[in-house]
Amino acid sequence: MKIDGGGHDRDEDGDESRPAKRQRTLFSEIITRATTLLQPSRFFQRFLPRFTRSHLFYPPSPSRDIVPPSPSSSIVLPPKHDVFISFRGIDVRDNFLSHLNSFLTHQKKFAVYKDDSDLERGEEISPSLLEAIERSACYIVIFSPNYAGSPWCLDELVRILECSDRYGRRVVPVFYGGLDPSYVENQTGSYRILPKGEAVDKIRSWRAALTKAAGISGFDSRVTRPESILIGEICKAVLQALSGQMVPVSNSIVGLVGLERRINKIEHWATSGGKNLTIGVWGPGGIGKTTLAKAFYDKFSSQFEASYFLSNFSDKLSGSSQLRDDLQNDLFSALLGDENAWRISQDLKEHRLGRTRVLVVIDDVGDDIGNMRHLNELFKGRYCDLFASGSIIILTSRNQQVLKNVCHHVHEVVALGDNEALRLFCLRAFKEHHPPIEYVEWSKRAITYAQGNPLALTILGSHLYDRDQNFWGIELKALERHPNQAIERVFRRSYEGLGRVERNVFIDIACLYGRCQFNDNELKKLLDGNYVEHGGSENLIINFIDKSMLTTVFVFPDHRIVKMHGLLSDLGRRIVNENFRLDRRSWLFEAQDVYSFFKQGKGSKVTRGISWDKSSGELRTEAIHMQSDAFVKLENLRYLVIRKSETKFVLPKDGLRCLPNSLIILTWDAFPMRCLPHEFCPENLTSLSLPSSKVRKLWDDTRNMDLRNLKFLDLSRSKYLKKLPDLSTAKRLEEINLRFCFRLVELSWSIVHLPKLEVLNLEKCTSLELNAVGYYTDVNKDDNMAAIFPELKRLNLSGTSIQNQKLEELRKLKGCNEISANDQELVHFRDVIFQSKALEEICLSNCITLKELPKILVPMEALTLLILAIRELPATIHRLSKLVTLDLSGCSQLSHLPELPSSLTKLEAYCCTALQTMSNTGGGDVIAASYCRGVSMYPEDHGLDDQGSNLLIWYDSELSWMREVLVPLDSSSEGKEISIMNDATIKFVFRATRRDRFGVVKGPFMVENCGVIPVYDNRVIVVDDDRQLISRTSTS
Repeated sequence: MKIDGGGHDRDEDGDESRPAKRQRTLFSEIITRATTLLQPSRFFQRFLPRFTRSHLFYPPSPSRDIVPPSPSSSIVLPPKHDVFISFRGIDVRDNFLSHLNSFLTHQKKFAVYKDDSDLERGEEISPSLLEAIERSACYIVIFSPNYAGSPWCLDELVRILECSDRYGRRVVPVFYGGLDPSYVENQTGSYRILPKGEAVDKIRSWRAALTKAAGISGFDSRVTRPESILIGEICKAVLQALSGQMVPVSNSIVGLVGLERRINKIEHWATSGGKNLTIGVWGPGGIGKTTLAKAFYDKFSSQFEASYFLSNFSDKLSGSSQLRDDLQNDLFSALLGDENAWRISQDLKEHRLGRTRVLVVIDDVGDDIGNMRHLNELFKGRYCDLFASGSIIILTSRNQQVLKNVCHHVHEVVALGDNEALRLFCLRAFKEHHPPIEYVEWSKRAITYAQGNPLALTILGSHLYDRDQNFWGIELKALERHPNQAIERVFRRSYEGLGRVERNVFIDIACLYGRCQFNDNELKKLLDGNYVEHGGSENLIINFIDKSMLTTVFVFPDHRIVKMHGLLSDLGRRIVNENFRLDRRSWLFEAQDVYSFFKQGKGSKVTRGISWDKSSGELRTEAIHMQSDAFVKLENLRYLVIRKSETKFVLPKDGLRCLPNSLIILTWDAFPMRCLPHEFCPENLTSLSLPSSKVRKLWDDTRNMDLRNLKFLDLSRSKYLKKLPDLSTAKRLEEINLRFCFRLVELSWSIVHLPKLEVLNLEKCTSLELNAVGYYTDVNKDDNMAAIFPELKRLNLSGTSIQNQKLEELRKLKGCNEISANDQELVHFRDVIFQSKALEEICLSNCITLKELPKILVPMEALTLLILAIRELPATIHRLSKLVTLDLSGCSQLSHLPELPSSLTKLEAYCCTALQTMSNTGGGDVIAASYCRGVSMYPEDHGLDDQGSNLLIWYDSELSWMREVLVPLDSSSEGKEISIMNDATIKFVFRATRRDRFGVVKGPFMVENCGVIPVYDNRVIVVDDDRQLISRTSTS
């Protein structure tokens, strides 16, 4: 008798034993009698669940000739079991099998199928057995001396090999009990006599299965000894088999989008070096931190001697001290495999743990002091060093700084890209990868709303599943004011974790910037004027980034571009609007509310900010008529931001009587007054921005304004402005923007007393002359520029007459790293300009008479030469070892390019119509060209070098002069983006390496956003930005 894969007691011929028959007969009698009194359906509903298969119910023996469903017609289900073991019970049940099962189940935490304990009630044994084989990720077949004597075992083997071939799953044969593998292969010895009374075809299939299985690499118990080593080697083989499968048995990551890309970095850290590691997973709520950690845990936990996943750590800490103690007891008990570990002395526990290689995941570590203290207590302050070498602890948190304090590496989980977001949303909303055509625009609206947050996409998609377009329209419109509660709970938790001051900062950012990206220097102006006593603006910004309240979009040398996630900013605005009365709201930002304020004067001392832009919503009226005393009640207004919109602000004839003196930021596009109100005192202003205004002068010359906090002044496009006012008190002023102030003739003598001025933009100030900068001081004229602007870093003189008059003065700006000039009459550009060691970027544009450039020796990073008359570049350009970007667009007389520096990563040469040769393109990642019809030679035989570092982009459909381009394709090319648009006359040759053969692809065709494009038989294989393979056949 054996316990087969289904665990049924049967005699040697496969028939049921007598006890089983008696029980089945008894059960049949019960059914017969019960169905005479009850309807059959009522009987099964009421009584069948009470019978257990272990005590009573043994269904009839299934036929061994059951034909499994066709693989083409059946649905492939994900694995439910890690390992299926096929064995003959009389040989191994009480010895080898029990040891192997214990090791796989308890030590390695595999889900092992070997008996009927996991079958659903009422199921037929044999179909369940077939399903168990179908839904197992790996198979162990124990060939023992009596294995071939059971038709059940042989049927299992046939089915196992079918699934192995179909799904690519590993089979691990084990030859046990002194069995010679050749007996199995050739059906000799104890495998010579197979069960009798079977059809010839079935016996033939058994023999083929035995021969095939014997040929698979496995283990021989005569060779691998003792049994403990044999079991260890079998487990290693199972681990290896399962490690290659991305979808784990737990089903926890089935259907998740973008997971493989996100898990790669953690996997790289975890699998390199063999050292103990603590890894942090960081990101905002709903971004997928838990999902990522769980996926890693499911994939790799079986490779460790012990593992533990602790979810909702912060929530569990909010309970009693006893509950917190229980957490540690549960952790150590699970890792030691001992329910009574709490009784063991601490020293002994730590001794045992120190010899155990573990994987531990602690999910949702909060950022308060209590959380960190309890986390330290949990691991005795030692974290992964508490365990054996190779142990890994993964912590997830919304706070980066918390993780930095204890982790070796911190991985940021970022939002999904548009394509990934669309796919995830569609999987939930349509159960497909793409939306139906009539739902495309609706889907785009949903994607925009969620902004790549997986939780929001999942909840929203599920909510809209199987609904008509009318329902979609109503729901998506309603989200603007009434968000999904499940989504809001996640984001509100982030808000509730902030302190009092941080909550005010959060509200200010949400109301001021909404869903827009912004320069963190702008944010610093807001914070410096309002929260300077709370650690400084830089610390507050870093703290918000660490807590995932702000996300860094781009990083530049002197600033960052950051943004608040749209769902977070929406939350901040809703929190403000929870006060129904306008006079009790801290911010006014919706169109109707701002209109009511200006029309009815509903503001109050509580109002801290007013923000108006295109996102404020629609307003039925085209203009808002303001009263002269509109701002009188707003004694504490700190932010007044009125950006471009279709609504006009109409002032009374006498203008505004005053603006609040409490203002920190004043931004008003198209400010309608000729000067600021007479009663306004700007002593608190950090930023004054009045672009496209009607200002003729900011204030009367007789007034000495207190500008002690002013850092930014923008009067650009103020076409009536003639003179810059007295700025002598603005000692902290860093940037002045006066571009396109055509009537500006004088800058004021006070500009020489601005010690922190870094940026001066005078572009298109065509009436301004150098004398206007101010020869009003005792500064030596020979050192004028440097003395007047000692801290100047960026200077834009494009379109002014200054550059003609005193261009040589620019060389004296020793700290200036960026100069821009634009003058059609500029004939010479002096060598001295290129001698400033601080210079990093030069931009010369529209200098159509400039035919020659001097030697360039300064190690600059960017050189822009737009629409110049130059015929060649200086030969010394190859010495610019730091040059990254070179833009030559519009240089229509440039005939060839000299050797370029290897540091160059971007070369643009649009409309260089005379360009004929390119001797070298440096190490460029981007070469962009169009309307360059004369080019006859490219580096490396019309191609790109074999280093794979170059990226070719043609943005022109009129490149018929070019007949052939070689693009090397090797491992170093992978991940590059190649965008090609051409006409039918061009051939593109793609090759793997220089030594390999190459094929020719003829146009017309378009290839965009590709990674690697191998060509086989004139078929282009495109890898798009989501790494999806798309096959397109080109036209011969």
